Amino acid sequence: MTLFKPSRNSNVFWTFPEPVIEILGQQLLQHATDLENTIISRANAAYEYGVVVFNANNPSETEIDTALGLLTFAAQNGHMEAQTSVGRLSDVFGRTLAVSRDEELKWLLVASRAGSTTAQQRFRDLDIDGFMAAMSDIPYGIGTTCPLLNQSLLINCYQVRQAGSYTDVVLSKLHESAITGNVGLLVEIPAELPSDWYECENAFGETPLIVACRGGHTSVLDVLLTRGANAAHTTTQGVTALHFLAAFNDNDIPRVGSILLQHGVEIDGMCERGTIYKELPDSTFGQVGGTPLLWAVAAGNHCAVQALLAHGADPFAEERQLSMFFEHTFEESPISWAARLHQTDLLKTIINKFASDSCRRFIDECHRIHNRGSLRLFRAMDCHPGLRIRDYILHGRQYECAASSCVGSLFDAGVDPILLTRHFWLSKHSQLAHPIMGACLSKNIVTLRYLWDYQNGTLRPTPRLWAIALRRAVFEGHKAGFDFLIDRRDDIPADVSCDVAVIKRILSQTKDLYFTIGVLRLVQKFRVVLSPTDSHSIFQTAVIQGHFEVAKQFWETHNINLARRTGGNTLLHHFISISRGYSDMESKISFVLTLCNHKDPLFWNIGYLDGSGLTALQFAAQMPTQKRLASPRVFYTILKYFSEPKYLNVRFGGHSSSEWAGYTALHFAVRSGNLSAVECLVQQPEIKTSVQSHRGETPMDLCVDIAQYHATDKRRGFWASKDGWNRSAVNMAIFDLLLIKESEGLIKKYSTLLLRKAWDEYTLVDDVKGIRYGIKLQGIW
Repeated sequence: MTLFKPSRNSNVFWTFPEPVIEILGQQLLQHATDLENTIISRANAAYEYGVVVFNANNPSETEIDTALGLLTFAAQNGHMEAQTSVGRLSDVFGRTLAVSRDEELKWLLVASRAGSTTAQQRFRDLDIDGFMAAMSDIPYGIGTTCPLLNQSLLINCYQVRQAGSYTDVVLSKLHESAITGNVGLLVEIPAELPSDWYECENAFGETPLIVACRGGHTSVLDVLLTRGANAAHTTTQGVTALHFLAAFNDNDIPRVGSILLQHGVEIDGMCERGTIYKELPDSTFGQVGGTPLLWAVAAGNHCAVQALLAHGADPFAEERQLSMFFEHTFEESPISWAARLHQTDLLKTIINKFASDSCRRFIDECHRIHNRGSLRLFRAMDCHPGLRIRDYILHGRQYECAASSCVGSLFDAGVDPILLTRHFWLSKHSQLAHPIMGACLSKNIVTLRYLWDYQNGTLRPTPRLWAIALRRAVFEGHKAGFDFLIDRRDDIPADVSCDVAVIKRILSQTKDLYFTIGVLRLVQKFRVVLSPTDSHSIFQTAVIQGHFEVAKQFWETHNINLARRTGGNTLLHHFISISRGYSDMESKISFVLTLCNHKDPLFWNIGYLDGSGLTALQFAAQMPTQKRLASPRVFYTILKYFSEPKYLNVRFGGHSSSEWAGYTALHFAVRSGNLSAVECLVQQPEIKTSVQSHRGETPMDLCVDIAQYHATDKRRGFWASKDGWNRSAVNMAIFDLLLIKESEGLIKKYSTLLLRKAWDEYTLVDDVKGIRYGIKLQGIW
């Protein structure tokens, strides 16, 4: 079984609706607990289940316990990401780790040496002295990056050295010293070596100086610069030595940054993402393309960020990234990345370094929010549901406060959200450009409250935008945001039509009772008065969507008159009419019928034909299921409710000149070819099959008439089955049902039929003789 891994597909995972995420979680849980699967496969599923739970909105205590238990299982079976995160997550949620602290430290040591920044930070927090001691003896240096890459490069160095030539030996020693930080090996190389030798590249375009910087080896860097190595060299992906400033020890960073800039490294040089450096999901480098400052921000290194800003690094320099899921590109800048990770300290550091012109530039860019694909303000709001487990690890359970703090910092820097709100409608995607909408999309309730009350409510949305935000909260399964928007509805102008529309949309959008019941709070307030049309519309939507509990509660509180007509038709008429387009309409109609203790108002005059009222049975009977005009069980449901004799044989009371005058429900069923309705009716003991219409026709007469019509049309060459069903065959099946039930009225039919004017009297007589002969063969004549 191939597992979908949310940890590797966060950009896809966050787009999933809540029901899909629930199904995915159930599948992962089942796979993780199935003893027939391999241990490795179960460990992978266990970790991914934990990711699903901790990326969810407010996981339950049971889900948290289950997820932490499975993360521990995954960690005990060698899953590195589980090993780096289970201890921190246990602390965040107030649980005791199921293994000893010494066991966790062993996991963290292995992961730290593999380059996991999460493990390194956790190791430092638990035992800084132990971390320094444990990491000091590895050949790649503290804060190691790309250990797998380094190992492969070292193997290549050894192989090249075995070639025996002087050049190969020298070049291999250069790269080996840069990888390992072995200054002694570098000193063995003659100092008078031409400077262009120091430009030798490995397979990825890295010179020894860049490799030394990637490992944070200050001593090797100093020697290489002294010997004339080119510090401004770039790799095939545009990476410079300055992009790895965060790899050095904090004490060395300011000096190293100055030296590299003095030797010609471009401070805002752009590079590609550099995925070769991202060996783990939380690797220090290779997360994003851009400037050295962006790489320092992505690495979360305050010293590197401060050093680069001090030298004039541009916090707004952007690298356009091609989106995998959208047609446009999006931009990443140092300040937007700090906001995205909710790194409040980093963001404040950047903001505090603004020059006046930079600050003005930043504000102007944010004012053009409707033209931006990736904006600082919205990045700060975002609590990306595909990355929420990362937020828990970085910020604990108060991760929403970190995002809100970032938003406040941007406002303090001069961003004017009020101006953005005034012009948000200029955007092609204006619905998403409003700050309130951004907070709703992020599921960040803390930021939503902050923005709602900002400057006494100046950011509060219009009723239309509020409705969009409410629907989005439902789609995202964001219950806290939903409740907030419902409870604060009175803070914005009243608009009953908007409220009614959003109730109907939500009833059509979700099956979750939390939302479908909760949204009724909008119209349960004493000051809200709904018109009968609006009340019926909401009730009708609730029934059609199968929300019986909601519909019953609304029916009781708003005194819905089920017999009320709209456009001359009742609700029952409407439900029968649309039954072909919705599933399980028979149960929905049955629900409506059982609400009323008195049947008559629901039975009589539910619709009109030729100006006269139709009963529920008559209208349902004329909706043939063969044409897919109604669900086959709808008529049975209505007949079951109205099965008394006083309802079964009621005749249509149209004017005597109407061709329908005097028709019973059975007449309508025969005339329309509703075979299932005829079958239901003839099984009723009290049904009368010989009732005549005002024109003297019994249901059997109609069958004979229809048979003659089709036979005539076919002979003339006009007959065709345009609607996809064989009307003639259906009529004969109905004829058989009626013959079994009743054989009266046939002689009268023939005498009446022969007196009618037809296009060919002789043909008509022949048809009647043929029908009589057919009946005689069946032994009934």
